Amino acid sequence: MAKEDLAPKIVIKSVKMIFRDLGYIGLYLLPFAISVPTYIFTYDKISYLRSLADMNKLNFAEIYQFAILALPIYLIIWIISSISASGTIIKAYEEFKGSRLPALSALGEGIRFVPRLIGASIISSVVVSSIVLIPFALLFLGAYTKNYSLIFILVGLSITLFLIMGILAIYLSLKLSLFAPACVLKDLGCIDSLKESWRITKGNLLFVFIVLIFIAIFSIPFAILNYIPIGIPIGSLLSVLIIGPVSSIALTLTFLKLSGEMQEFFIHS
Repeated sequence: MAKEDLAPKIVIKSVKMIFRDLGYIGLYLLPFAISVPTYIFTYDKISYLRSLADMNKLNFAEIYQFAILALPIYLIIWIISSISASGTIIKAYEEFKGSRLPALSALGEGIRFVPRLIGASIISSVVVSSIVLIPFALLFLGAYTKNYSLIFILVGLSITLFLIMGILAIYLSLKLSLFAPACVLKDLGCIDSLKESWRITKGNLLFVFIVLIFIAIFSIPFAILNYIPIGIPIGSLLSVLIIGPVSSIALTLTFLKLSGEMQEFFIHS
């Protein structure tokens, strides 16, 4: 069986694992608990800022105030989610080996990897985001210049660069996507975990891409739930509890498959 044929089975296996052992969901209760008031606080603000953008009346003072209040909170959620992810990777690996590790034990073992995970995540994000920074800057400049000839040139150039840089950004994202399991399972530093992800995905980008596509497909119902008019993005909140552990487990199983440790029977079990 080709690796690519295993991609949907890995995601399905990950979903089964979190509902068979609710400890995986329990690992994400803390980021979920912090996300609830954060989403409630920021939901109306984000909707307001979007309405300003639609009317071409951006209020940069409003954006600045929102960023000052919201970014520290999202930073805390990101750090805590990294702790949850490291615990999930350890718990999934223990289950892979045939034993069940309690969620709290996995969380305790995973905390020591968090600084490295955060460092690798920052480096990965900077590398990928910097690729699309130039076309974004050109598009922004084109949107606010009054020289119509320059507008067409800048917008046309930015669209062309978006296509080129977008492909490059996707490529880099795929190459660096397995740094978390590489860091935790091989006890690597932030740079070495990125190097290991780059190495292990060589010749396997299609497989990794299909796994991520199926994770995205699984998250579609949660995105749809956001349109229920109840005042908060219920889908985004639930995705913290469900998509969070599913993603971490699926990437862990993908890493184990590419590292040669996984046998197919594990996927079918």
